This record gives sequence, structure tokens and C-alpha cells, in this order.
Amino acid sequence: METTERQASDNARRAVLSTIRSRGSENYRAPAVRPAPPPLSETVKLAAYRDLVSQVMEDALIGNNNRSKVFENSGAEHAAIVLDVMLDHARAEVSLFTYEMDASIWHSEHVQGFLERNPNGIVRALVESNDVLTSSSSALSQLQPQIAAGQVSVRRVAPNTTTAPHVVVVDRQHVRIESDHVLRKATVAFGNDDLGKSAGTLFDVLWKQAPPLTAR
Repeated sequence: METTERQASDNARRAVLSTIRSRGSENYRAPAVRPAPPPLSETVKLAAYRDLVSQVMEDALIGNNNRSKVFENSGAEHAAIVLDVMLDHARAEVSLFTYEMDASIWHSEHVQGFLERNPNGIVRALVESNDVLTSSSSALSQLQPQIAAGQVSVRRVAPNTTTAPHVVVVDRQHVRIESDHVLRKATVAFGNDDLGKSAGTLFDVLWKQAPPLTAR
């Protein structure tokens, strides 16, 4: 790797990791919700969470409250909602580094919706698993037409060869950085151009180093 490219990678990595460790005054704090009798069903709770995340995204897009919104996200169901909202508001590019693009949190219909709304849009999936094109546990196995059409590109990085966190970058301004893959714990930032640029730079370096993944 050239020196300048390594420096860019190191700078981007530090910026992304610093967001996980410490979030400054721009943090978005969702208002506390007091439980009310009778207890809400899980379906109702998830619907309320989806509404909240959607509103946070809308506020970030129109610039309310200094635009940038940063919040914590954990659990598979909440992760899926955040990813749905990010895809539903994507306009040009979705870049993601993940183990396999797990179908339990990545809903292929939202990926398809993004590409249908934006015919020139692109999805770049950098994965660690070698079976994502055929395994039913990966959303990529449900996106074969989009892969064949060149709308979804897939590359593979060898497992355990990078310390970079799993990350999703949408339009270089919306980011989800996962710090715990088992608990799906992550930091989410909507409307954050600085973090989006740093995360995007880190992803670009990883992407350039990885070979394309083709069906076996």
C-alpha cells in the first residue's frame, strides 16, 4: 500500500473508532419513554421505535437541531429497523462491511426498493463469508438479479485480516458502526458529513484491497 493510502486508511480508522468510544455534544438523545399499563406488545414497541428512527432521519435530512444525529442501537430487531430506514432514505450509494449481510437484519426488499427508486444507485458489499451468494442466511443470495445487473457488487476480505469495525455508509453522510457483532450493538449517525467521509474513506481502502466474489 502506498504511504498516502496507508495514512488515509489510518486517519479514517481513527475517526471511525473515536466515534464508538466517545461521542461529543452532537449526540442525539432519544426522549425517555415511560412504560404505561397495560404493557405494550413487542409489535407496538418496534413500530414506535421505527417511527422514532424515521423521525431522527427526517430531522437530519432537513437540518433540525444542528442536523447531525448520533444515537446507540442494539439488538437484531432494532438493527434491522435502522438499516431499513437508512436504505429507504438512500439516494446514491450504500457501502457496507459485514460478515455475510445477515438476512435477519438486512431485508432484501429494502435494498431492491433503493435500487428501483435510484436506477443509477450502487450497493457495495464487502463480506468475510465465502458463501453469501448461495447461503439463505445472507440477503445477497436474494439479490442475484441485481448482482448480475451490476447494481450490487460483492467483494470478500479474508476473515480476521483487518481490525476495521463492521460499518454501513449511506451517501457519505449516514453511518452505522457496529462495535459488538453478537449483540448487534452499534453507534448510528445520521446527517454527519465528517464521520461519513471518514467511514467512507476507510471502506474505500478495504474495498480496493479485496478481490471480487463470484459464484462457485
